[in-house]
Amino acid sequence: MATQHLDLDEQEQLATLKHFWDQYGRIITAVVTVLALSYAGWTAWNIWQTGLEQKSAVRFDEMSRAVAAGDTSKTDRVFADMKEQFGATSYTAQAALLDARMNYEKGNVDATKAALQWLVDSSAESAYKDVARLRLGGVLIEAKQYDEAIKLLSSNISQPFAALAADRMGDAYSLQSKTEEAKAQYLKAYAGLPVSDEYRKMIDVKLARMGVTAKDAP
Repeated sequence: MATQHLDLDEQEQLATLKHFWDQYGRIITAVVTVLALSYAGWTAWNIWQTGLEQKSAVRFDEMSRAVAAGDTSKTDRVFADMKEQFGATSYTAQAALLDARMNYEKGNVDATKAALQWLVDSSAESAYKDVARLRLGGVLIEAKQYDEAIKLLSSNISQPFAALAADRMGDAYSLQSKTEEAKAQYLKAYAGLPVSDEYRKMIDVKLARMGVTAKDAP
């Protein structure tokens, strides 16, 4: 009798499971399939991204050798290839800074601007974008494009770079004889840097030339 009762229980459970599967089986299968595909896609993307980083590392090494040899044309050519093939990698962001520096040292201002502007517009990493903004701002100031520099440095700068951007803007205002605006930016820069930062001393000198002391910093 116990065996028969167990068989009836098993039959009832099987019937319940069959009913449940008939009702929800397709939905469960669909969800499992989506999850499996998502995981596979995520894994494949990571493998693909890792491959891009490795390939761009090889090209960056090639570019570094070209820079060391002073070969500007090859440096520009490798950087152009990296932008086209590996534009989203960190090595290409570093290559942009390297290309800009070499062209700047060679006096190629337009090429310097182009490399830095590409990084500002294209990099996915905010730190690289901010470094490019600061360097491009400096180049624009040297070219007496003060308004363009101020516009560039006053937008989308992350907090760790805000004080340095303010200092550059102070330079741009000062060179236009806009003393009050320059003071405000220098004071902002001074207040935004750590007390132990040696860069503060440079800003202190700029403020002193305007008759302002560091104690006036907010």
